[in-house]
Amino acid sequence: MLDVEFLLTKPVKIMHPLDYILLPYIHLTGQVWNTHATGGSGIYTWFAEDPEVIQVEGTVQIKSLKLGKTHLVVQDHKNPHN
Repeated sequence: MLDVEFLLTKPVKIMHPLDYILLPYIHLTGQVWNTHATGGSGIYTWFAEDPEVIQVEGTVQIKSLKLGKTHLVVQDHKNPHN
């Protein structure tokens, strides 16, 4: 018999009341927005599908870089499929 240890967690979710975030682009400085996530192990990896539109700084700060549309993605560090 093989014993396997596993951890059940809630799905990772970006905490925001809408499914989208509108960041107005302000020439030269951009707009900064802070966010956070819940679920998973609590250790997250953040990235933008199009890093030319937004920059993800640290773990919770999003900055607009130019006009455009992209997806903000957060993954559980211990389970990238979550």
